[in-house]
Amino acid sequence: MESSKIEHAKRVEQLRKMELKRADYMKIEKAKREVEKLESIMMVSSAIESTSDEIVKLREEEPYPQLVELVKGLVFFF
Repeated sequence: MESSKIEHAKRVEQLRKMELKRADYMKIEKAKREVEKLESIMMVSSAIESTSDEIVKLREEEPYPQLVELVKGLVFFF
């Protein structure tokens, strides 16, 4: 994710310079597509990271207390 952010910043700066210099239209469009692609990658990475964090949180918070209660119950049962 961090490398995508660095690459994105670099590409945005390149695009800005190209637009200021009034570079070839096709080159500018290609640079815009590259920036958009990196933005998409960063959005997907962010979504995956937040989903993964939520899964870890649920795994740690939900089943563990229930498992502890189950084990306590089994100890008293035997």
